[in-house]
Amino acid sequence: MYTILIDDCKDKAGHEELSTCFRYVNNDEEVQERFYQLTRMKETDAQTITREGVLPISKEFDSTAVLLSLGADGASVMSGCNEGVAAQLAKTYPWLIYIHCAAHGLNLIVVAYFCKVNAASAVIKAYKSLHTIFNVASHREVLESVQREIYPKEQVMAASSLTEVRWACKFEGVNTMVRRYQAILVSLQKIDYEDPINDIRESEEDSRDLCESLKSSTVPFLLQELERRFSNSNVEILSAMDALDA
Repeated sequence: MYTILIDDCKDKAGHEELSTCFRYVNNDEEVQERFYQLTRMKETDAQTITREGVLPISKEFDSTAVLLSLGADGASVMSGCNEGVAAQLAKTYPWLIYIHCAAHGLNLIVVAYFCKVNAASAVIKAYKSLHTIFNVASHREVLESVQREIYPKEQVMAASSLTEVRWACKFEGVNTMVRRYQAILVSLQKIDYEDPINDIRESEEDSRDLCESLKSSTVPFLLQELERRFSNSNVEILSAMDALDA
């Protein structure tokens, strides 16, 4: 028995590609995951994904193994109980189990978490402002230079952008603020001193205000707490809501 894991995304040329992986238990009773193939999809409706992306693979292995379940994100095209890919496959494999991707489910929890918990939302807002400021080439060079001075033996960390579809990027942002907290403050002070006008149209706060915000008594604690929660292998997000809201 085996599970098919599928997900679709666009390649650099803008073509829709369906990624297919197998998850199964080998003869040593060890769970294995193996990438199988990419299939270019002309359409991304449930019928096309099922007909051209999944069924040809499952039919190929029907003589040697049984398709037990389908793993995918929670999009309706995949999980729809009437016309989704899982429902389409169930017509051929009536025992099929649909499994919502744990990583995607976790991302939904994290997004809800940052919407619900005001303190956590404030930290992410501050990080977005940091990214806006350090996305300017000259300011990014200041941050990199300060990091090399303060942390000469450690790798330079960047204030990368946030995306709603990757919960890990929020951890990366919080982790950067925790690990490079001192360098960020020094860099903001240098930017404010060297560029007092600080004409960054996209920025919600100027570097001076952001620096003062980051030095407030609550932000360092919140950063440490968020980083600790996200580093937990169990990622106890629901309990973290109450802890940070208190």
